[in-house]
Amino acid sequence: MTDSLYVLIIEPMPSRNIYKVFAEGAYYHVYNRGVEKRVIFSDEHDYKVFIHNLRRYLEPGFKVVREDPKTKKPILATPNSSFDKISLLAFCLMPNHYHLIVKLKKKEGLTDLMKKVCTNYTGYFNSKYDRVGKLYQGIYKAVPIKSREQFIQVTRYIHLNPLGIVKFSKLQDYPFSSFYYISRNAKKSWLNWEEVLGDMSLEKYRNFMESFAESDDDNKYDSINDLLLE
Repeated sequence: MTDSLYVLIIEPMPSRNIYKVFAEGAYYHVYNRGVEKRVIFSDEHDYKVFIHNLRRYLEPGFKVVREDPKTKKPILATPNSSFDKISLLAFCLMPNHYHLIVKLKKKEGLTDLMKKVCTNYTGYFNSKYDRVGKLYQGIYKAVPIKSREQFIQVTRYIHLNPLGIVKFSKLQDYPFSSFYYISRNAKKSWLNWEEVLGDMSLEKYRNFMESFAESDDDNKYDSINDLLLE
């Protein structure tokens, strides 16, 4: 990949959805960007660390190496997981923001997962780049998804985010998006992307994305803003 992948800034959606009360069994579009619109993924390893953190807390049986408090020797341990509280259905990471689509198994699931993932990543990022302070622009934003129509429109929107970086024909090769896994039929225990397709085939979903991506209508996003932002 070229260096341009990590310097292009693409604006995420406006922030007005700061939910504090969540419902069990509900779906949400979660997003945030860097404080002062700064880049939060500066190189390929940064992206991989964020995805690793998602795996760490969402993959059943995931193990981490820790020091035994008694023997001081490294041991394998299970992190304080969130997979019994929340499911990740889709995601896309961009240089200065991220998108997640989640389904809550328990109402505290989103708060639990985001605290772990974002705190962990902020610590990593600040240490790597010798900085202090907040990394994100306030608390993450969450939009409730109330219908199948809204769900597929939002997943299409986030999967098309990398079009400012890659051509549509190469979208399936963008590795920091759930579409990368969907296009390869790569099943992961930490990512339940099968719900994105529903009863659609991969080809039908790709056509659904392509028809929107190749539209010449300059106002095409206006028709779905209400679905994206509620």
